[in-house]
Amino acid sequence: MNAEPDLDLSHPDFGGQPLALLLPALRAALRAADEVSFIVPNPDLGLGLYAGESGPVGLHRSWAVWTDVADLLDAHLLTPRLLSGGTQVRLTLRRRSGALDTAQGYGPDSEFARADKLEDPAFLLSLVEALRRVAPPPGGRVLALVSTLGVSWTHWRWPFPSVPVAWKWSAWIWTLRRWRWRSGGSGQPPS
Repeated sequence: MNAEPDLDLSHPDFGGQPLALLLPALRAALRAADEVSFIVPNPDLGLGLYAGESGPVGLHRSWAVWTDVADLLDAHLLTPRLLSGGTQVRLTLRRRSGALDTAQGYGPDSEFARADKLEDPAFLLSLVEALRRVAPPPGGRVLALVSTLGVSWTHWRWPFPSVPVAWKWSAWIWTLRRWRWRSGGSGQPPS
């Protein structure tokens, strides 16, 4: 039994199918070709709707959903093409060339060295939120331990401009130096 549905990517209603059917169909299509195109309802016409809600032109999925789909399928989402009438768009996914060589590790010559995690909004905002929750005390310092040279940590300071940064190049771990718990130094985390 074939676990992947045989959906026609060229059918105008392809994008109106449940995501549980679209993902395996797109994965199979990307295995067979470097690039696949399909038609979906125009996400701009469903502003304010949640993914899967019925909208004015069909089942709504935001642009963020389609970028997530591309990312999860290890593909690039190319610039969408608005179709005549503006109610649908043609999306194209291009398979990423080459797989990431994880055997290289995290050294300065690895593919990971190319990544600037501070340009990933999910990472950056998660880091900022974590630091806000920790609430470095006056006089406290943040020790930024990183694995790749050339990463600029100067612009992460916007939420904490008065906290000095100490640099140590070894691994992606953040530690607070001279940490004092708000509970008066009892060693217990703040409540």
